[in-house]
Amino acid sequence: MADEVPVPGTREGYIAIGRGTPNFRRLEFHAAGDDVLCFVRSGDRLGHLQSGVTAFTDAMPRHYFDDTRYHKVSYTARATSRYREYFTADETLAPEEQALQFTRTSEAVVVEVPASARPAAPQVSYVVPTFGWQRQTQGNLKRSVRFGGGLRVYLDRPWFSSGAGELLGVTLYDYGNGFQIDRERWKPYVTQWGADPVWVSSPVNHVPLGHHFPNKVAEEASLSLPGRVPGRVGVAGFAVDFDYERQKWFADITFDVQSLAYMPFVRLVLARYQPYALPDAKLSPAVVADYIQLTPERSAVVTVDPYHPRVLRLTVSGPAPAGPAPQVVGAQPTSAVNVPTRVTVTVQRRDPAIGTDLAWMDAPALAIVTQEASADPSGLVRWIGTIRFGQAPEPGTCRLLIREHEYLSANYTEATFSPDGRPVREQPHRLVYAETVEVDAALIGGPTTATGTTLEE
Repeated sequence: MADEVPVPGTREGYIAIGRGTPNFRRLEFHAAGDDVLCFVRSGDRLGHLQSGVTAFTDAMPRHYFDDTRYHKVSYTARATSRYREYFTADETLAPEEQALQFTRTSEAVVVEVPASARPAAPQVSYVVPTFGWQRQTQGNLKRSVRFGGGLRVYLDRPWFSSGAGELLGVTLYDYGNGFQIDRERWKPYVTQWGADPVWVSSPVNHVPLGHHFPNKVAEEASLSLPGRVPGRVGVAGFAVDFDYERQKWFADITFDVQSLAYMPFVRLVLARYQPYALPDAKLSPAVVADYIQLTPERSAVVTVDPYHPRVLRLTVSGPAPAGPAPQVVGAQPTSAVNVPTRVTVTVQRRDPAIGTDLAWMDAPALAIVTQEASADPSGLVRWIGTIRFGQAPEPGTCRLLIREHEYLSANYTEATFSPDGRPVREQPHRLVYAETVEVDAALIGGPTTATGTTLEE
């Protein structure tokens, strides 16, 4: 109960409590002629008052909150009769239900009390890249799309320092400060990004803005940060959830770079953002996160050749760098790679005696894989491959492992072993994409005999 308003009599006028004490205050104005209780502010003119009579002081209940957080409160007024003892109660009802026979409850009024102090600065634990997957596995066309550009920010406990509705805010440059941004001066206060200087690829836009974040739940411009900030900032707000396994809060942030830049770097500047706060209390102090790269999108499509049994066609596409070609100084690799990124396709067979993912082992003798790459002037690259099975495998026992590596120039090589155990010297590389496609009956044509002939029902 927020407050209680007694009606001691039928006299018209202000009803007050605490007379003669420091806690004296007026609760309401009682209009006896209409039997109405009025909550008024100083200067209000109410229609049931005499002509020319104006409320000279505030008179209303008070609800005290012992903090500066945001509160959303639903208020209902419940009135009861002072003549309750003259009525016979229904003895078949419980005592609390009997009391409700002599009460009337109003409709709820929702009041939002804004936060009046800035939130605490977020405690960023670490940031990792995330992916969104869309897979079509039914039919004789297998399609897989990996959506890149996602980041997950893990935060140390606690959260909601400013009350309910607190978001993780990504602070952004506000062009109200001018169209020329001094990147060095604004570095501690706004999020920035840039292309990876190692690769030749499309550039990114000047600085990220609100429309580059498709999954934001709130956005606001011209907000203040505490301290000696060069100007005001914008913010994109993201919902925060709790990871019970890691015992950390987290927020997922998705970037739409709106260019074909290959793996650009992002340096997030984060703050707690309370949309329901006083104008200069919405943002906490800013915290700068580590640099991290956005992963590129990839699309993989596997189809069966209708004119050639046991032949599959694979297409992998997405933004990729145009250069430079990797160079190795010193010991030369067994097979040199002269493109920035390369896609490899491996046929794998499952060992039925193993029940985990370790059951999949390379089986190069099952199929011959050939592939080629083609660049598009827009910055997209397509890798087209053909998988020719010598004998149709039993559906569900084979899969395609698709991997993409990027190769950097280096003064060394890496020693590995081929599937048949031969030593191989490879160029330094990094895995940037991986996907598996099961070879099922829709792709390979159904159950087979020992000779590989397709059986039809």
